[in-house]
Amino acid sequence: MTTTSAVVGQSSAKAVDGSLWWESFTQLLSELENVSLSSDIPSFLVKKLKDSHVWLLGAVSLFKPPSQTSREALNSQQVNVGQHRLIIRPELKDMALQISATLRLDEVQSYILVDRFIEQNNAAVDHIVQEFLHMILLHHYIERQCILKCTRQILMHALYVGTGHAIREEALKLIADGLESKLLSVFLDLLSCSHPENMDVDLITLWAEETLIEANLVLDILFVAYYESFCTCNGERWKNLCSLYKGIICGDFNFGKLAVSAEAVHSVYQAKAQLLLILIETLDLETLLQMVHDEVPFRDGSTFFSSSDVLEVDAIISTLNALETKEAGPLILAWAVFLCLITSLPGKEENNLLMDIDHGAYVRQAFEAASLSWFLEILQSDILINSDGPIAGYRSVLRTFVSAFIASYEINLQLEDSTFKMILEILCNIYRGEESLCIQFWDKDSFIDGPIRCLLCNLEGEFPYRTVELVQFLSALCEGSWPAECVYTFLDKFVGISTVFEINRDTLLGNMSQMVESHLPLHVPQVEGLIIPSRTRGHVVKMVDGNTALVRWEHTQSGVFILLLRLAQSLYFDCDREVIVTLDLLNRMMSFNQATCFALMDLGNSMNARETHITGQMQKIDLVEIICNLVRNLSSNPSNARVMSLVILILAKMLKCSPSHVTAVALKSNVFDLSLKTNSFDVGGTSSSSDSWLLSGRLAKMLFLDSEQNDSSYPLSISVLELTEQLIEAGVENDVVLALIVFSQHILVNHEYWKYKARHVRWEVTLKVLEVLKKCIVSVPRSQKMGEIIWDMLLCDSSIHNTLFRVICRTAESLEKLYVSRLWEPTEIQGLEAAICSVLDILSIMLSDFSKDFSSGSTVFHQAMMSSTKKPCPIVTSMISLISHFRNPEIQVGATRLLSMLCIIGDHSPPYLFGTSCFGPEDKQIADFRRSVYNVLSEQFLWNENLFVAVLKLLTSAARYQPAFLISVLDDKGKAEVLEALLQFAKRSDDLINSNPRVWLNVLNFLQALWQGASQYTDILKQLRSSGRLWKELSKYINIIAKTKPFSFQTLYKMEAQSLAYKYQCQAVILEIVACDMFLQRKLQLLNQKPDLSKEGIENGGFSGNVAKELCHFKDILSLSCDQSILGDLIQSSMSFDYDNEVTLRAKIAASLFAVHVMGKLATGDAGSLSVSLSKKIHVMSKKLSALPAFTELAAQYSQQGYSGGKELDLLILSDLYYHLQGELEGRKIESGPYKELSYYLLDSDFLQSYRSKSSEDLFSPADHVYLFNTLQIKTDMGLDLWKYSQWKPFESIGERMLICIQEANLMLLLSSSKLSALRAVVSVLSLNQEENQAIAIVTEICDANKIKLIQPEIQSLCLLLLQIMEMSLYLELCVSQICGIRPVLGHVEGFSKEVKLLIKATEKHAFLKASMTELKRIMSLVFPHLSKAERFS
Repeated sequence: MTTTSAVVGQSSAKAVDGSLWWESFTQLLSELENVSLSSDIPSFLVKKLKDSHVWLLGAVSLFKPPSQTSREALNSQQVNVGQHRLIIRPELKDMALQISATLRLDEVQSYILVDRFIEQNNAAVDHIVQEFLHMILLHHYIERQCILKCTRQILMHALYVGTGHAIREEALKLIADGLESKLLSVFLDLLSCSHPENMDVDLITLWAEETLIEANLVLDILFVAYYESFCTCNGERWKNLCSLYKGIICGDFNFGKLAVSAEAVHSVYQAKAQLLLILIETLDLETLLQMVHDEVPFRDGSTFFSSSDVLEVDAIISTLNALETKEAGPLILAWAVFLCLITSLPGKEENNLLMDIDHGAYVRQAFEAASLSWFLEILQSDILINSDGPIAGYRSVLRTFVSAFIASYEINLQLEDSTFKMILEILCNIYRGEESLCIQFWDKDSFIDGPIRCLLCNLEGEFPYRTVELVQFLSALCEGSWPAECVYTFLDKFVGISTVFEINRDTLLGNMSQMVESHLPLHVPQVEGLIIPSRTRGHVVKMVDGNTALVRWEHTQSGVFILLLRLAQSLYFDCDREVIVTLDLLNRMMSFNQATCFALMDLGNSMNARETHITGQMQKIDLVEIICNLVRNLSSNPSNARVMSLVILILAKMLKCSPSHVTAVALKSNVFDLSLKTNSFDVGGTSSSSDSWLLSGRLAKMLFLDSEQNDSSYPLSISVLELTEQLIEAGVENDVVLALIVFSQHILVNHEYWKYKARHVRWEVTLKVLEVLKKCIVSVPRSQKMGEIIWDMLLCDSSIHNTLFRVICRTAESLEKLYVSRLWEPTEIQGLEAAICSVLDILSIMLSDFSKDFSSGSTVFHQAMMSSTKKPCPIVTSMISLISHFRNPEIQVGATRLLSMLCIIGDHSPPYLFGTSCFGPEDKQIADFRRSVYNVLSEQFLWNENLFVAVLKLLTSAARYQPAFLISVLDDKGKAEVLEALLQFAKRSDDLINSNPRVWLNVLNFLQALWQGASQYTDILKQLRSSGRLWKELSKYINIIAKTKPFSFQTLYKMEAQSLAYKYQCQAVILEIVACDMFLQRKLQLLNQKPDLSKEGIENGGFSGNVAKELCHFKDILSLSCDQSILGDLIQSSMSFDYDNEVTLRAKIAASLFAVHVMGKLATGDAGSLSVSLSKKIHVMSKKLSALPAFTELAAQYSQQGYSGGKELDLLILSDLYYHLQGELEGRKIESGPYKELSYYLLDSDFLQSYRSKSSEDLFSPADHVYLFNTLQIKTDMGLDLWKYSQWKPFESIGERMLICIQEANLMLLLSSSKLSALRAVVSVLSLNQEENQAIAIVTEICDANKIKLIQPEIQSLCLLLLQIMEMSLYLELCVSQICGIRPVLGHVEGFSKEVKLLIKATEKHAFLKASMTELKRIMSLVFPHLSKAERFS
């Protein structure tokens, strides 16, 4: 903004009303949306909301019309808008006046609008032309809409926090100050508005669309206010709203005239639907249902409507005609339900006027106009699908209405079939996708859903005679984990079966015409083999025809079992619709509840106690076999794409639960057989016996056709990709998986060119294929057969690279334009941004994993990444720009991480390939990037810690590998905003040390990189050195860490250990910075000054002049942190515990225990949820184990004791071995013998070794990525999260104990490596500071503390290094003595002599120090020759 404090003459300044000023609500909305709904907002946002309260309350009404005062004010040089000052620029004034005339907006506000637009878009004033006018107008409308969205967000957020939270207080204050009335006033103005007279024709469409969006937002806010009871709607208010609705649908307002485009037509339709739902909600049908349930009489005051209100509203409703005005029908029907419920209450006779109202006539009129279909239209429209409004609330209102309608008019299965199906479809659309409503439905205490539950029970009473409707409804009701469990339980606990039965006198039970009994066994239609036994009684549900009735038999059978039987036999019956809804139900239950997936897969085993009466035998079913048979036998017809998609999805979900079993059955069933004569993906209806459906092109053609025709939620391409992903994750390696991976590459490269019936599906496919690509990359290190092929494909296939680059080669500006484009829907933008995040992650992983091989030659991938000719912009340029996209922090983090890796690749790349142009962005790009970095680092609160850390890592990477780029970012014409932001952040080190040492470590890493590249950052280091704050904070940290109390590893929690590791790494980096600076100071002195051999010069280390003064200042800083006992304390703190090999041994024992348990399971054919790769590893181990002589010896011993051989004997040995290992894990050693030998084999096996982490030199990996074993991959291969749902649940503790032991080993390594780095840093400081006395004391203390035990190898190396430092220091002292003739001070020699004698005594029992001590004694005898022979160190 051109607000300024520059001195302007008071005579040239003009003051206007301060209420004309507003802060950007676009930014406020972004900040509100980034706050978790479950937490309160931070304090700075609280202040922003308080400052914006007046504007939020006024909605958009504070945007004022033009005024003479404001117009005249722009003629002055300065305008004071309250406390804000505007310096008027003539070139902007003309544009502001044009905007004012076009928008009918106040002139000063128009100037503010233009000025902000120019600043935010970095637009040159002399280039402002007509296209900018359109953009500025759009900017204004977006600002207005953001005000309304902020209000809506405040109300929504307030629902999730309790009383006393700032966001809720603000919401209540808005309501108390009259928000409802203000919104209604604004809405009335919008209904009557007309376009400005001076607006060009081409801008009228924009004006109309944006005005209608404002109306939609106002209605959203009103709905939330009423639905969530922030305010109540009395009878008078309801009549006003009803009159507005009547005026809109009857054309009494200009509102309908705004429908000048497709988007505007949709917004008008949405406004009508929103207002209708507000009217239905404020009828308070929920309260009336409760009153009917509790038999509460109707009295004035019992509802928001009095008797007179009802009569007055009825007078309005009676003037509507649903046959003439379609939109009137739903309101008339809702009013009829309201009247029916009121007249159903006790005491209705007291009000004859209400009883005289014929609500039945309203219902008949509404049904004649097919008003129910309008509710279905609303549910299937974008209003309740892609809207960002209160969708759950709108669906809840419709649920309450339908429930009240069913209760009012006793809707049941006897109703006309088309009407019943319409109601059922409405219910399915209401519940599907809304977990909260499904939870309420299955809650028996929810009276609102009571009538709908009765409808479900009626449907259940006709199963399996009427299957499709029941299954379709249950599929909608299983949204969420608990609802899915409820649906499964409901189906599984069926108490009867319904069939058509011919009634005669013999079958009737006495005179009871509703009860019958079968005399012969009855076959259930379309469930081959399922028989109802003779003498089974049944209840007549309804008469079908003549003497034929539908009978509900008292024969208990699982509904799930019957469904699966019908599904297995579906190939022999014409029941395509039933197959689809059944598969949909199975897929949704498995998706929401994994326990259900296991129950379905284990259904055959769980049916042992249930007889199916098939020739007296039990019938078992295997869902995996059923699904595989469907895949194999489906006809090659494109119309079967949805069925194929569902069965592949179900197969993928089962594969996740039981990889080995599903893989084995699928291969056995020849699902992917290359020699099938009838192929399910042969679109043309023919197939060759020698062609693979994966590679022949038929699958590709079917996917292409499916994308054009499928508007469902099950695209076939996504299902195939899901199956591929699960096969890769399961570790399956065969030709089928390789073919699927190759086909996934085909989808990746070609899917963007397909036609889509639903455009957002394109991005769903993109995201899924990117997930598969990421799985492929992760699988490369552990894939023996396919790793090399995948590696080659990823690095050398330019089509893959180009596809990925087309997603991310964008700028922040281009992404911002999408939000105002009419060609992009919100779901498409979300999909694109999610795809950008995914591609950024993929490319970062590829660079991180593959950059180690870059030295061997430049790959196609690396050349493409660093190319400066990429269109529309090079990757580096795109990343620099995307870091400025604050609307999506995930994109910022991904772009920052990728740019960090590109810095490394650019440095390692041969100059003749890429040059330096890719890291030489234009000045404007550098300025934008600098501003973004400053905005991230200068935040008072760590709004996004991941982004903050990513930016610091980027600066560190640039400092080490792209110094020219970093200097251009940090140097802003003498300013140093970024450095200043870091110095300000350093003030918070006291808090960060304990609360978040990870962030502080990354700050220090950047500073260390600057010092390590000191020759290139001279000016920057001068600024940092001149800051006493930085040295003060660093010294303070050293003192804190030095005082850390000794601890025991067993007492640390995981988070504590990680935090402590970060602290020690912080200490190491600080000391390395100190060492670097000491080295630089000494080097500068040696280069620029002659030695000063005077007494003062020697005390200054041989330096004199200005450099000596700087060094003295630095020594003051150093002495503050390292004086006297501080270094000793640091050493002591860093050595507070030794690396315990027992921890690693425990991890290996726990892993062996797990492996033996799994061996026993695999021997019985139960691989559980283990991945195929892990199962194979342990299976191979089991074979090798059983082939050992010790195992053979044990088998012979057991045979002699009378045990039979074979598998049972092997299991017995494994069981005993398991308990021996368990005892050793608990502290009881295994005695020598065969079991000891077997345990040795297991401990030395490669089970855990295959998960051993490779040492990473990636600078940008977090500190806690230093580990022995990859526990995440181990847990994934174990499928441990799924054990609780299967028969492995009793053994879950085995896997958990192994992971705990492995995590302890990892933490031990993390802590020890962090402490070792701290020790090395201390040594670096000692070597530069010539602190031989400290070195003597440290080595003496270490040797004395370890008299009776072996010193760890790392500590031995430290001792040798310290002795070497002493030797070098003494050698330097000898040189000074011989050149200058200066002898050591006698007092110093005597003290030094005593310390050395203690050192010699302490090191006598440690052989590894013998050679070093011999050399040390020799140099000391040369430095101190004047000592008596008795005092010498011989």
